[in-house]
Amino acid sequence: MLWQKINNITWMLVISLISFQVSADPINIKNNSKRISKEQKEIILNHNTKITQTGQVFNSGSPSGLLVQRPVAEYEDTGYLVLFSETEFNSADVKAKLIQNLPKDVTAIIYTDSDDQTDLEALYRFYSDMAPNKDQVKVIHIPNTPKLDTYKDENGNDVTEEYYPTGFWSRDTIPVPVVQLASGTPISALAEKFTVVDAKYYHEYEPDKYIAEYFNAALLSHNYFFEGGNFMANSKGDCIVINTEEVEIIPNSIFSKSYGCKNLMRMPYVKGIGHADESFKFISDTHVLTDHPKYKSLLEAKGFKVTMLPRAKRDYETYVNSLIINGTVWVPVYQQSTDQKALDVYRSLGLNVIAADSSILSNEGAGSIHCITMTYPRTTDFNELLASFGAEDVVDYASMSPAVENKVYNLKKDLDKQIQNLKDPGLDKYLDSLYQGWF
Repeated sequence: MLWQKINNITWMLVISLISFQVSADPINIKNNSKRISKEQKEIILNHNTKITQTGQVFNSGSPSGLLVQRPVAEYEDTGYLVLFSETEFNSADVKAKLIQNLPKDVTAIIYTDSDDQTDLEALYRFYSDMAPNKDQVKVIHIPNTPKLDTYKDENGNDVTEEYYPTGFWSRDTIPVPVVQLASGTPISALAEKFTVVDAKYYHEYEPDKYIAEYFNAALLSHNYFFEGGNFMANSKGDCIVINTEEVEIIPNSIFSKSYGCKNLMRMPYVKGIGHADESFKFISDTHVLTDHPKYKSLLEAKGFKVTMLPRAKRDYETYVNSLIINGTVWVPVYQQSTDQKALDVYRSLGLNVIAADSSILSNEGAGSIHCITMTYPRTTDFNELLASFGAEDVVDYASMSPAVENKVYNLKKDLDKQIQNLKDPGLDKYLDSLYQGWF
């Protein structure tokens, strides 16, 4: 696994899960945050331009004879919460609150790139002990291939280093769920086929085919760089993306053919990293949350009811980046006076509200709760899902061996340490310092 190295200013933030691999030095352009480097941006722009020019849009393995009906909306009935096992950027407490408050009949699937049985069992024990019911947690292994990166060190010398692509940002890493209809079949619920959409991902972690197999789903795969965090939609096919330079190149047809968008709203970039889930949250087919007056005006002009959320004080802090599962919402908070107002807005919508401190996650990682999660609709019997993926890749038990117990102890110790990090009196000063010298 990857450990995130954090520069110690007033104190050292320890954010490990299990010590498997070590992340590249901060000078490395392969950073693990959601902020892309200039080099990464250039690669994405050049690639997306080339795909448009050559017309090589879809991978040859994508299924034919299917018709996209619509995207899956976050507020629809959810069966599965998908999370990466890693707790980078002090995210252990956020993930704990997600598991501890799982709604009934929702299964949490923790994916990891470790294939060590002791690690897998320890992860299962750690997370299942938190869940309302142990049966609500499964751990799966997804292979991760190391890559080489060359960069210049402080003396200007070329250095080649092996690194493991991060799967931490589940919303960007995991394929996006949509609903398809078999070609020529009358539109009805019985004809729906659960399908997932794969795009290229700049962090290079590509588990899409494994996830598709696991959920017994068809996999549509297009060749554009695109992140699921920059895609918000309702069940009617109204879709929102932030029209950054990288996305502007992608034609509307990709969103209609692959994601089921009937009405694509390309919103201008105004803040943050430029992902739709920083600024938009569909509460229903007609109701949207946002935190920027420009977006409010644009949405109201399109006929939507809009409710405003407050803004926290730093650029990457947003209350919109929440997660809704079956009437419960996990809302990021930042130890600021605006927290309570944001929570009250969600409560006024009739939601069960869980506050989760995202101070370090948002400012170090430039992402929050929605970014580190993916949700899938209730699809089929879980035993069938296990059979389709292969039982040897799924862990839903843990032995009482000393090795497992020791790793569970370390995981719990790390969770406690991360909770203490959020209580450190120097936290506010540290977070402010992060914004100095960023590319």
